[in-house]
Amino acid sequence: MNMGETKLYSWFLGPKAENADLLERLILEALRDCVFWRRNFHPEDDIIITEKCKREDTFQDSLALVRQEFLALLANLKRDIPFYSPRYIGHLVIEALGLGKQQIKMIPVDSHFRTDVGALRNILLRCADERRPVLAVVSVLGTTEEGAVDQIHRLVELQAEMRRRGLEFYHHCDAAWGGYTRTLFYAGKGKPVGTPSAIREITQTWPSDEVFQSFSAIHRADSITIDPHKLGYERTGVVLSFGPGACAGTCARGNHPENPHPAARHKYLLLRG
Repeated sequence: MNMGETKLYSWFLGPKAENADLLERLILEALRDCVFWRRNFHPEDDIIITEKCKREDTFQDSLALVRQEFLALLANLKRDIPFYSPRYIGHLVIEALGLGKQQIKMIPVDSHFRTDVGALRNILLRCADERRPVLAVVSVLGTTEEGAVDQIHRLVELQAEMRRRGLEFYHHCDAAWGGYTRTLFYAGKGKPVGTPSAIREITQTWPSDEVFQSFSAIHRADSITIDPHKLGYERTGVVLSFGPGACAGTCARGNHPENPHPAARHKYLLLRG
């Protein structure tokens, strides 16, 4: 078991709610602490919400509204409470290909929620030694939950190293969330900036040198997914593929009058020769 990975477990509910007791204790502790300090904040204050008030119809109506809003909040929390689990789309795709989800190998993350490149290298070296084929490695340029940016520049170098060792695999960069930010990395007339200094004049501190390297290396992946509708407010999804026989770019825009093909109804379409 990877210790760098397990130290993150306490921050998540878990796919089987393994940390349910922990989360319940923390929430109860927060409530009790708030109650204690509220009761002792101004001891001289009179009681306002009396038992008589609680029996009034207006109070009961308000209570029903609170209950309704609370249930709506719970519904949202069920979607938003973090849990340690891979994105389900990976399981769906691998099963649709007939390979079985047991063929997915989860890679540990570092303290910044990025792919642990060292751990990935060890796994790939073991696969090379065992002559075990690897279909693909998927990196992420801006995770939905944490905004973590994988070290794409190191991953493409790792891919090149493994290729020299005889282990070939596809590298897809999931830049659905952060990919649109790449548009900031250009100066006038579409010329890419060579350093992050010009960007920092706008953002003050972002990007760090390493994040700049990661964004600058995404074109070296075999394919990229970008969702401009997330950060760019554009109703478009794009998949870019590079290399011989690859589709240069396939875009599906919802209700596009010039693209009546059924593929236009889908967010993404990737074609390879």
